[in-house]
Amino acid sequence: MGRKVDMMPIEEGDRPKTCPICSESVPMGAAFCPKCGARLTKGISEEVNPAVMDLIAQFERRVRNNPKDAAAYYNLALAYITAQRWGAAVQTLERLRELEPDYIDGLFQLVRAYIRIGNVDAAEHIAMHMTNVAPKDHKTERARRLIRRARKPKLRKV
Repeated sequence: MGRKVDMMPIEEGDRPKTCPICSESVPMGAAFCPKCGARLTKGISEEVNPAVMDLIAQFERRVRNNPKDAAAYYNLALAYITAQRWGAAVQTLERLRELEPDYIDGLFQLVRAYIRIGNVDAAEHIAMHMTNVAPKDHKTERARRLIRRARKPKLRKV
């Protein structure tokens, strides 16, 4: 019940160049596949909460039945994020952005998701839009902090 994760450090040479799930090309340094959201780290045992999977199915039905329901897209994306399906979250949040281009909560989640799949440039582009839409909003500030943190070089212990 819940999510079990056993993470081991991974060397850059050990990281797959294509996703083992969907065969999509994977950017260097990405922790997740940009297309399907599969984790690209060794030693993972995953068990997603069945209630989260039920929510995903429920919101997928809502989106299919009403493709212009922005709230359904946002809730579906949050369910994907809870299940750590970051690629699916990105796709869903991009569709939400088409419907509601200035929805700050959706844009913030999109920044988070892009960072998690290793696409910091796309996250920065979204954060710049957030700055234009709501420069003083706390989520805009948080998005900028997340990007600064993602851009910092990682130090390795010797």
